[in-house]
Amino acid sequence: SLLLFIYMKIVLDKQTLLDKLSVAGKFSSNKLSSIASLQGICLEGKENNLHIYSTNLNQYYHTTIPAKTDGDFKVIVEGVKISEFLNLMPNGQITLESDGKKITLSKDKVKGNFTTMVIDDFP
Repeated sequence: SLLLFIYMKIVLDKQTLLDKLSVAGKFSSNKLSSIASLQGICLEGKENNLHIYSTNLNQYYHTTIPAKTDGDFKVIVEGVKISEFLNLMPNGQITLESDGKKITLSKDKVKGNFTTMVIDDFP
């Protein structure tokens, strides 16, 4: 399937994102499966909300964070790597940007890039 993607940017509170990702991580699959995206967390930005989804196919998790979004987007990320990086970032408002192939988390001079996973097979 062809996924049309526009560059996107979202600004939100670091600790709020970290808290929600840690809960979402409990619902993602930690075992190797034929569906690699189950090990990831789906982030979807639309209408000034960041939606966070995860599932292990037995349980599903969905939450939203009100955030200023610039463009709609949907990506699958490795929650553990992003959470580890967020723990190192200063508190306050952070910027999350994506071009579809990677996401970038930044605040002041602190910046981290993370590749995204294939979204087609996320349930």
